[in-house]
Amino acid sequence: MTEAVTLEPGGKAILAVAYQTRGLDDWNYSFGTESRVQNFTLGMKTDFDEIDFPEGTASPTERTGEAHGWRLLWSYPDEIGARPIGMAMPKVLNPGPTAARITFFAPVSLLFFFDGLTGLTITVGAISTLALLMALTARVNWSEKLRKAPTPPPVPSGATHG
Repeated sequence: MTEAVTLEPGGKAILAVAYQTRGLDDWNYSFGTESRVQNFTLGMKTDFDEIDFPEGTASPTERTGEAHGWRLLWSYPDEIGARPIGMAMPKVLNPGPTAARITFFAPVSLLFFFDGLTGLTITVGAISTLALLMALTARVNWSEKLRKAPTPPPVPSGATHG
């Protein structure tokens, strides 16, 4: 939104803006290329409790906690080098990956909740693992794999190394 207002030298204008949105990660207000900001006030009311300000933005000069959110105020009577104003919106957690992992392991972990079958579950799991390892290593010649390398003959006495 851009709006131009022409004022006489020394004139004043009050600008009231309301802004409401959904789905944005953050909201920012920049002073552009101005190095000095005078008689500036920005008020913000949130409807969430967890507030955070993006890197490089100024914290409010006043904060007041309310029942459902915050009332924030940035007041710059005469500010040189004013930083932008910003608000990071709360992130909604995505339960998808965690729910997928829980769903994948649920059938196995469910067996642990049946009273008296915990030992049976562990035994069946151990036997299944052993059967799988036996099947994968059935054709391995273990005598050959575990044979020690031959020991070199001893060096005769009086021989020199060189």
